[in-house]
Amino acid sequence: MAKGGRRNHAGAKCKPNEMKVLQGTFREDRHGTKVAVAAKWPEPPAHLSERERVLWDGLKESCSPWVTTSDWVSLNGVVSLMDRLLKIQEAQRDPEAPTAGSPIAFKYTTDGDGNLNAEPKDNPLFSMELKFWTGLRGYIAILGLSPADRSRVEKPGLEEKPANPLDRFIKKGRG
Repeated sequence: MAKGGRRNHAGAKCKPNEMKVLQGTFREDRHGTKVAVAAKWPEPPAHLSERERVLWDGLKESCSPWVTTSDWVSLNGVVSLMDRLLKIQEAQRDPEAPTAGSPIAFKYTTDGDGNLNAEPKDNPLFSMELKFWTGLRGYIAILGLSPADRSRVEKPGLEEKPANPLDRFIKKGRG
């Protein structure tokens, strides 16, 4: 066995730049030139309801310049959670529901004598709504729909300023 020196093709194979872009780990300063992923709006899944299809098409207006076909899972998550949130909010506004809009619901039980006891508890619609909003926040961040996350998503078509050779030289010198 050879000692010292370098073995040819030793070590793990390099991950393709396209995979790094999809995973969000691509860095131009480490991985070289920028890889462009073509933006193409994915087709909606067949299982979506009519309201979910309207939400899917509504998202197309706000984030279609940077969404690719591989983002359909995130789009499906946003659409599904938004539809569930709308259903919960409609149930809370239903005037015929006994606990609509109330943060407290009551659990009714009877004791051995036949007396009706009411125990206050949290309205499950409120806790479900909070859980859905928390889950929706992650999908919104992936798609760049909030102002904080939008700055991290690069929109194609924006022209970059040409790099000044002197600036590149100074940047390399700083490390």
